[in-house]
Amino acid sequence: MTEGSDMELGARFWLAYIGGAIALVFAGILLFLFIDRALYRWGLLGMFLVFSAILLALGWLVDRRGKRGYDSLGDASQ
Repeated sequence: MTEGSDMELGARFWLAYIGGAIALVFAGILLFLFIDRALYRWGLLGMFLVFSAILLALGWLVDRRGKRGYDSLGDASQ
């Protein structure tokens, strides 16, 4: 690729990138506050249970998304 390439990222991309980063920071803060409240109210075991439930929910969502991708490939036995 040459120095004068047409592959420049526009303002829309950078605004979406910055907005996504800010949203992730706020989501992280809320997650840590939620885990902190669970630790304060239910103790160490309760906090681990809440954190495990959050991770299980995220894992379930990722598995569902991956399953849809494999289902779209069709059956290999045909």
